[in-house]
Amino acid sequence: MFCRHSRHKHETETNDKTKDPVCGMVIDREKAVSKSEYMGKTYYFCSLDCKKTFDENPEKYLKKRSSASGHSCC
Repeated sequence: MFCRHSRHKHETETNDKTKDPVCGMVIDREKAVSKSEYMGKTYYFCSLDCKKTFDENPEKYLKKRSSASGHSCC
């Protein structure tokens, strides 16, 4: 991914790594403590607490994640 400005860092997810949508921890998909399916996508979690928190209100964490950069260039 290439972006022509330096206002933010891009944190890239790889095939084996992903970010816990609740706490932001980068985790290995195969070593994730738990996972949830929501709107056709799988989300991985570092702990059962993060999974429970996400399952109670997934939209809260998906909105947080999508608006974290404050812009929509990428």
